Amino acid sequence: MTQLRTISQNVETNNNNLLNDQKGSGVARNEAFHKHEEKQEEIFSRIICSPDSFDINGWIKDFSKFAKSYKKLLYAKISSMIIACEDNNVIENLTNNISTVIEAIKVNEKDTAVEESIILVDKDCYTLFLKFHDHCNLAITQRNVYLRTEEDFKKIAESTKAEVNESLMTATTEINKHAEESEAKIDSLEKNITGQLISLVSIFTALSFVIFGGISVLGSLLENIKTLPLLNILFVADLWMLCMINLFVIFVKLIIKLANAKDVNLDFYKKVNLILIACLILIMIIFIWNQHKLGFPKII
Repeated sequence: MTQLRTISQNVETNNNNLLNDQKGSGVARNEAFHKHEEKQEEIFSRIICSPDSFDINGWIKDFSKFAKSYKKLLYAKISSMIIACEDNNVIENLTNNISTVIEAIKVNEKDTAVEESIILVDKDCYTLFLKFHDHCNLAITQRNVYLRTEEDFKKIAESTKAEVNESLMTATTEINKHAEESEAKIDSLEKNITGQLISLVSIFTALSFVIFGGISVLGSLLENIKTLPLLNILFVADLWMLCMINLFVIFVKLIIKLANAKDVNLDFYKKVNLILIACLILIMIIFIWNQHKLGFPKII
């Protein structure tokens, strides 16, 4: 009873708010209509009690009085109270008690013998109760559909939420993984570039020392060209050229390897090496023969 009144009050509050929005402040209260609501609510509140405490005779008697005073039911009121009801036991009591009443009443007709358990009512009361019975069943069906739809919606929402969370977790994991891989690649690339720069600087520094050293040797050789024998000058010049060419080729190959660049064809230096080595050997032979006076003219 308390729960029903709470439901009814909530519904009535919503209805009153809607009516207040639609009417002016000077509209008088419809007492007849509200009396109709109160009587119907009283009838409804008594039929939702436990079947063990349900007074069927008293309820039918009061419903007959209601039917004589009011020829129609306020269907919206009944639907609102049933659909808004959260207690399934109340709905079960309503269903059982309505079934009990529909089996117990019969239209009062003349010269008709009835059993003692049958309760006779007039035609208007019987017709109104059938409408009451039918509308209650309709409202209960609507309530079941609403609850089932709401439950399905919650399941779909939970399933969708779980799928979205799983997708977000997967995406987050993939993003973090790619971020870590990218960061590792960037660090590796930075270290590689730094190492290559240091290597290139070192190579060019060493190459500079070699070149300037060779120039210094060449300068000394040119300064003493008038005082040294020709064989000595040719020997030193050939040896210097052989060393400089091979050092240059070694540095070029090292730079190409460090820079991961396309290899350069340096096969020409092999031929130059052969020529220089041949010249070096020839100079050495001439020098040895000249020292042992093998008949070769003395080269000044």
